[in-house]
Amino acid sequence: MKFCIWVILLITLLTSCREDRWSSKTENRFLLGHIIDTTQYKTIEELYLSRKVNKIITSDSINNQGYFHFYSPLIYDNKYVYIEKKYHPNKDKNIILKLDHNGALVDSIIINKYSTIINNFIIEKDSYISWFIDNNKEIKQLENITYFSKSDTTKLKRLIKSLKNNNIAFYSEVKNSSNSNIDTCNFIISFKNNKLQKFNYSKNIHSQSLLEIIGDNNISYDFSEKYKELSLATTNFYNVDNFFANTHKTFIPGNKPDFNLYINGGGMDPCNLFYGTYFITLQSGIKLKNMNQSMCDDKKPQEFSDYRSYMDKSLNFIMISDVDPHLNSVLYILKK
Repeated sequence: MKFCIWVILLITLLTSCREDRWSSKTENRFLLGHIIDTTQYKTIEELYLSRKVNKIITSDSINNQGYFHFYSPLIYDNKYVYIEKKYHPNKDKNIILKLDHNGALVDSIIINKYSTIINNFIIEKDSYISWFIDNNKEIKQLENITYFSKSDTTKLKRLIKSLKNNNIAFYSEVKNSSNSNIDTCNFIISFKNNKLQKFNYSKNIHSQSLLEIIGDNNISYDFSEKYKELSLATTNFYNVDNFFANTHKTFIPGNKPDFNLYINGGGMDPCNLFYGTYFITLQSGIKLKNMNQSMCDDKKPQEFSDYRSYMDKSLNFIMISDVDPHLNSVLYILKK
């Protein structure tokens, strides 16, 4: 009798502290209920190897989080696209590619990745490049004028008023510093006739009246509105032909406290998952398969949106952001 009681207590103890687990079963079926000819579909990397699409490696697997001036492709004048990528021979350099509306490379420039872009000019401490303005890669001298004395406040105010009165575009930057030395992060850059002048001044010259005079100068850090991020493609640029599910995993919640699950997921149970391959057809007729995909079993296969894709009606190509077999971040270029 005592033995039976101990067995019951042991079973109760074991079942009262169950951990979360997954139950997996083989599926091997199309979820949309019809069969397709899978031999017509290729991975995007297979299409690249057969030279049917182009590929731009934007960042390598070793240092995937490099510094870029812009991460999404930029489009200019509805016919040129700019892409920034790492310049592999030199870790402190980036290269910016210029593509035409057909996706062909027409120009490029290598720049210091720590340079600054203001009003479409590539600017460093003592130089600037107007490539985005006029395709000129010449490194031009940036004239630096210093207003480091407190007595220069009046001169600086007079300068700002003159720039405004003559409708000369200018950019200003103010960065307070705890350092008692001269803070050359405070400056004004004028863009008169695309010949840049930089006026540096000390933090000690900061005054409320000066900031009020600077006001809004309508010149923003980075690119002007002429350069816009290429739009992300909506799901209507492709059609999901089917999803072939290899397995179906069902989540079986236990009743053992799991603080990590509570912290990371708010205590919510994960969805049940199908694992398999997506088969899609692009508007251009290219048939792609995307393997090793997972999908919540309460979702429709047509809701697939794994590809981060860029397109524009003025362009004759689509760009798909993905990761290649070497774990490089890449952009694949596909004709429409």
